Amino acid sequence: MHEMLGNHHFLLKDYVLALAHYEAVLSEGKASTVVRKRAIVCYIQTHQVNEALPLFADLIAEDIGCIIGHDNEQEGCPCPEIIQEYESRMTGSPSQNDLTAMGMLWLYCEPNKSLQWFDRAVQQEPDNPYLKSVVTTLSSTNINEALSHDSNKEEQHNEE
Repeated sequence: MHEMLGNHHFLLKDYVLALAHYEAVLSEGKASTVVRKRAIVCYIQTHQVNEALPLFADLIAEDIGCIIGHDNEQEGCPCPEIIQEYESRMTGSPSQNDLTAMGMLWLYCEPNKSLQWFDRAVQQEPDNPYLKSVVTTLSSTNINEALSHDSNKEEQHNEE
């Protein structure tokens, strides 16, 4: 029930209510990949980047293809809009939270830009274990191979 309500509020861009439902699912320890991906966006949109980062780091360590290989339109991903909003309000030197949020958001849209943002974030906070984990994962991932792997999983799913 919580997942369904979270998805409903997420699609309406009511990130506060969506997050409340997603957190209920996360606390049960059985959150789907979609719930975790959307919870990350909700955390970013509710200015809780430090809550999003561990979830993000764990998710991409498990299966980076679930983010870089997804279809923004099909999944109702608002990341392209959110990125534009973030970029338009950033002036001067971006904060640590801005760098991290942009790194996470860009992975949904353009993985190579994601790594650039995370590299900048690590420069500001070199001892953050989650940032280091993300950079290691992104640096060691062959993006084209991950995209291909995700396409193969989708084709297998469609054949079933």
